[in-house]
Amino acid sequence: MFETLSYISNKPRGNIESWFLESKSKFDEFDFLKAPVPFDVELVNQYQNYFPESKKWRELFTHIAWFHGTRCNDQNLFEEGLLPLGRRINTIWDYLYSIVKSDVSEEEWNIFKNHMSGTYAKLYHSKISDPKYWGPYAMLIKDIFFVSESVGNHNYLQIPEIVEDIIFCFSNFRPNVDLKNRYKASTTPCIVKFIAPIDEIDYLNPLLNYLYTEFHNAEHTLDSNTCYDGKGRAIMSEAIISVEYIGR
Repeated sequence: MFETLSYISNKPRGNIESWFLESKSKFDEFDFLKAPVPFDVELVNQYQNYFPESKKWRELFTHIAWFHGTRCNDQNLFEEGLLPLGRRINTIWDYLYSIVKSDVSEEEWNIFKNHMSGTYAKLYHSKISDPKYWGPYAMLIKDIFFVSESVGNHNYLQIPEIVEDIIFCFSNFRPNVDLKNRYKASTTPCIVKFIAPIDEIDYLNPLLNYLYTEFHNAEHTLDSNTCYDGKGRAIMSEAIISVEYIGR
């Protein structure tokens, strides 16, 4: 753990160990995790007051790790990094056609692509036309990907949102060709871990909320996590720590 923290923060391992040990000696005496459910946000303030060292963490860490969840061909090593939607939408369309081209001509596919209609087509075009929806996006807490239903999140490991929009439209265009199952059969859930500079996001509150909920074996909510928004800027390959294909 300390080696990883040292790597992502560019701080000597010894500094990190000292900070954790100093905090742990007090943490063992602090009983905020034993407080009743639901989580009380005031406990964050109590924690910070009890552990003065916790207020210094922005000085200690310069970067933080994030987890991007998706589903793709398991040969993808993200050598180009994590690209925003606007830079990968053509690749998505090409891949989807590759798994139906035995039943759909290129002419048919282009007709479908250029004349999508309905609710999901509107969702698709709203995302494509506005760079503020291009991401890439990620989560602070990896485990939240596996409890998407209980927290009310989209299940990104099952199917990315933009792919789902296209598939719903295609099901109306060619209902006899099951694009959704073909896509799921040819792809694998994937979590990409990367680092990014620390900004003004509130990290401590969701982290404590996550730990608190785990301690009580309670159901997680959106408060157990926070999200990263690349705002149309790519995550360079040098920032990627690992690419994990679930179940491979």
